[in-house]
Amino acid sequence: MKYLALLLFGILLVSCKKEASQDNAVTVSIDTAFAEVETPVADNRQTSDLEKLVAEFSRLRDETRLKLSSLKPEEASALFDAYETKNNEIIGRLNILEGKLLEDFHAHFYDRNGDPAKLHDTIQYKKDLLGKAGLEFWHIGEGMGEIRAKNDYYLKMFRDHVTPDYKRFLMLQSADDSDLWSADAGIAITWEQLSQRVINWENFVLKYPESKLYARAAANYHMYRYSYLFGQDNTPTYEHEGNTLYPEIVDEYNRFIKKHPTSPTAKIVKQMLDNSGNIGFKSIREQENAEFQKAYDGFYGEE
Repeated sequence: MKYLALLLFGILLVSCKKEASQDNAVTVSIDTAFAEVETPVADNRQTSDLEKLVAEFSRLRDETRLKLSSLKPEEASALFDAYETKNNEIIGRLNILEGKLLEDFHAHFYDRNGDPAKLHDTIQYKKDLLGKAGLEFWHIGEGMGEIRAKNDYYLKMFRDHVTPDYKRFLMLQSADDSDLWSADAGIAITWEQLSQRVINWENFVLKYPESKLYARAAANYHMYRYSYLFGQDNTPTYEHEGNTLYPEIVDEYNRFIKKHPTSPTAKIVKQMLDNSGNIGFKSIREQENAEFQKAYDGFYGEE
């Protein structure tokens, strides 16, 4: 199912955006914005493919910083869109290049006890090389890893230049990406922490319905909300045979309603409590799954 793929990989990995055009929107062509950095790295037998890609990533970063200093907020926001797309292309190539290492990530980066291991010199060199450019190895669960931009990479670069909606989006995304929230088919943070992510993105979509980032934010919102309501395979919120909420979830939902009484999610949570153990529970789950699917398709596009 589509929602399983979204829960596994997370919203930050997506580079293919489907966004509605807006009147008077500022757009920045990728080809135009980064034309001067398309020159390939000079061939050097002493330079590895990884070093070449990291150098390309770094040059793009430096060129972008120079551009930002002279742009208006709307232009800076448009530049972020183009820059992130181009970055995702480079990061995708890095992940392909280091695919073998990333597939067996846990064996290289952790010991038998699950603690960080002393890295082999070659891997340590790669880690340091990526780190200097603002990139990092990141564990994504199931023993696998990825290469990604550090969680606050875009926030640090763009927060003083972009429009308020973009700044808020980057703040939320940076905070979310500081922790692995879902791994190995289960929630990896507390229910209360997950509920705060729900509220954060709910507030964003309510405050910025016209933002170019709306579809992306809505996908985040419904991804977190669906997991908060129904859990994941290894951390469900209810007993499946009887559709009965677990006692600790009942306590959490009551806490949520008390803290966020006017939240649209609180309304759904109350329905969950009222219908725990009866046939109405299934209808709520089906409705929320449909909402999740709609938000997913709104950002990813229908398959």
